[in-house]
Amino acid sequence: MPKNIVFCADGTWNGPNSKDDDNDGIPDTTNVWKAFCTLAGDAKLDSVLLASEQELEQTGPEAQVAKYLHGVGDSRNVAIKLLGGVFGNGIIARIVRGYTYVSRNYEPGDAIILIGFSRGAYTVRALGGMIADVGLLNPQKFDLSDKEHAYMLGINAWRRHREARVKARQNAGGLLGIFSALMRHLPQFAFDTSEPDDTVPVDSIKAIGVWDTVGSLGIPLYLGANGSDVDVFRFADTALSNKVAFGVHALSLDEQRSDFTPTFWDARDGITQALFAGAHADVGGGYPTDESGLSDIACTWMLERLGDPAIGLHVKPQPWAFKPDFFGMGHEPWTQPPFNLLPKGPRTPIPFPKDVGAHISIAHRMGIDPKTGQRVAVTLKYLPTALAEQLGTNMVWMD
Repeated sequence: MPKNIVFCADGTWNGPNSKDDDNDGIPDTTNVWKAFCTLAGDAKLDSVLLASEQELEQTGPEAQVAKYLHGVGDSRNVAIKLLGGVFGNGIIARIVRGYTYVSRNYEPGDAIILIGFSRGAYTVRALGGMIADVGLLNPQKFDLSDKEHAYMLGINAWRRHREARVKARQNAGGLLGIFSALMRHLPQFAFDTSEPDDTVPVDSIKAIGVWDTVGSLGIPLYLGANGSDVDVFRFADTALSNKVAFGVHALSLDEQRSDFTPTFWDARDGITQALFAGAHADVGGGYPTDESGLSDIACTWMLERLGDPAIGLHVKPQPWAFKPDFFGMGHEPWTQPPFNLLPKGPRTPIPFPKDVGAHISIAHRMGIDPKTGQRVAVTLKYLPTALAEQLGTNMVWMD
């Protein structure tokens, strides 16, 4: 019987073992962890590693397996050890961890659903592109329960995938040289000769759901003036593969850090992109419970979209106790170190693609009746400059 395979990649900061600033007994976690906690399925106790990675499984008519990964997961991770000190080993490891998990569980007809925020948003978008390009590891040829060998195969597949993407880019001469220099630090097995039957093609990925993908890696890396080391890992393009049926993207409207420029998907059928009030983590989560009213809006919206019968994510009857609040606290991280020393400014000059809509919660926060466009009484003064031009036209609100 077909099942869902769900891979949840969290960001750089808050995971399930995060701090608890409001002392309510609930860690200040992101929407990725909250979403994972809502998924139907029982915890696989042997998968709980230092709260940085966990797995769920549900059998029956709504069969589903799911994995949550915070950062690179368990500090004893074999993939990191295999990669050694190669630049970007954490980036590669996150993608390969997801790749081997999906490969290990996939059977023809299964629905692959990838979820992420921040660095995790890059992870799942890159993972989706990798699966679409090269397929998954062949379980008929390899014993994928041997995780160390599976990681070696996954790193090899990633290297081939990225090399092909870099070569396909226009004016890739200099970039290819940088890529080749970095790849020389990969272990030898990454360059082993591969056979056509090492991987099996995957016809479709059901959905990719992400909160606020920014920069070329999902979140900026500050590595020096030219940033050339990062460039070889960036998205080859912003077009979601046609093998991905649905893309769901929640975006920050109010983020002002220049390096947090949103990375949109190109418009096409099956893609939904919506703006939400607040900064980066006001959309993707990570603040204390009593400061998460805005991010809970974006989280419940995402779960509703992914739970649509067309996608079919299975959730528990009584999921996380969300408290969405139109008038919730909006944070300004650009006023705090180290971001207060870096370039900033409203997302005013960002040309939002015409398919990107504003979530209806923004209208309520602004005190606008979304049906009539007329102002109503509201105590919170909120007028996002990034929507100034659109507000003068026929604004379309999304729910």
